[in-house]
Amino acid sequence: MIQIKHRAKSLDDKKWVIGYYAMWQNEHVIFPLTPIGRMRKIDPNTVGVFSGNSFNGKEECTGDIILMKWQEAARGRYFQSDDAWCNYEERVIVFYEGGAFRYKSIQTGKCVNIRKNSECIIIGNIYDNSELIKSPTN
Repeated sequence: MIQIKHRAKSLDDKKWVIGYYAMWQNEHVIFPLTPIGRMRKIDPNTVGVFSGNSFNGKEECTGDIILMKWQEAARGRYFQSDDAWCNYEERVIVFYEGGAFRYKSIQTGKCVNIRKNSECIIIGNIYDNSELIKSPTN
């Protein structure tokens, strides 16, 4: 059985908890990764799935906001595979759709790809840092 690591905000102290997400006795809970921890009731609206990627020493999770910087920007813009144009520096939100982790531009609303020549920094998440979701063009 594959065990997928999640994170969510605890209902009792509003802190992030990490573990395995489940429904237990009609409650949304996260079970600890190790037998030492305890099960926590969580806010189901904050549940995120870890992608397996990590940037600047942090594990990437759905709902994270990432600042992507391209090392080689042609004429100040970089062409992406889904026909979206991106600036040299782009803030994106990590989400999961169609069996894959994806990155949606806050500036354009279109999906972008992480390229080998890009620097990525996790700068927050949509739950704790809602001010980062506002497009700088608005």
